[in-house]
Amino acid sequence: MKLTHLSPVAVLRALAGLGIALAITSATGAHAATAYYFDGGSQRSMTLEPNLVAQFRTPGAAGARVAGSSGPFVTIVDATQPGAQSAMGSTSPVYREGNSPAGRLMALPGGVVVNFKSEWTAAQIQAWALEGGHTLGQRMNILGNWYVIKTAAGNASLDTANAIQRSGAVLSATPNWWMQTATR
Repeated sequence: MKLTHLSPVAVLRALAGLGIALAITSATGAHAATAYYFDGGSQRSMTLEPNLVAQFRTPGAAGARVAGSSGPFVTIVDATQPGAQSAMGSTSPVYREGNSPAGRLMALPGGVVVNFKSEWTAAQIQAWALEGGHTLGQRMNILGNWYVIKTAAGNASLDTANAIQRSGAVLSATPNWWMQTATR
């Protein structure tokens, strides 16, 4: 069927329908960038929120702590605003858990949480880190052989965690996530 044979009303209806279809596709995130990370060896998907950026202020910075908070202060800002990327401290892209608009917001303050094989000694872990060009952080005070690998904030943490997980040398590697929570 050719458009030249349609009445002007039919053409307008067709164009309106196309506009609605495009708006729905846009609203559902069909064009949104998806990425993944590993959580305990399971691959999880997430969706980039291109208009948001997370700003992390270090605990020593003025006004960086909130009462009862033990970690860095996180502010989610509109990435299109001037100065959003030049915050005091570090910044990270913001992701949404899964591909639903209802998924929790997530950002990367830096670091990778790695679970090494139980038979590995501290010396073996240190040698593995040096060989891979990683900076070994603190051992975590939890059951198992868990350490933090130091990385910059943002996608450096995600890329490093995924590369370590894909190497197969460790039990699991996941980025050190900041995740949105809701008070009850």
